[in-house]
Amino acid sequence: MKKSIFISLVFIAYISFAYYGSTKLIFPKKHIRDEDIIKKLIKNTIQLNDQVDDLNDRVEELENKILDLEDNNTQPNIPNYKYDDNSDRIDDLEYENENIKNQIDDIKEEKE
Repeated sequence: MKKSIFISLVFIAYISFAYYGSTKLIFPKKHIRDEDIIKKLIKNTIQLNDQVDDLNDRVEELENKILDLEDNNTQPNIPNYKYDDNSDRIDDLEYENENIKNQIDDIKEEKE
């Protein structure tokens, strides 16, 4: 009885090792060569450099747009803050309106 169990275990071990060995011989691991890795790295580097160049061009375009907008800004009395409610905006507009009326009155007086 013990002898048959031992023989069956040895037989199973033999078959397992034979199968394992045959799979390693039939399906060996792929060997990645250094040249392939270097080619992929060079290709990726070229792609990244192209992307960086595109981004630099885009940044330059945006900087030019900002400069154009700053040059074209012809509204001098625009506050640099956002209004929390309309009352502040109304007050500012009334103040500007009074200033414009005063300027018109001054011009009329000068003409007379």
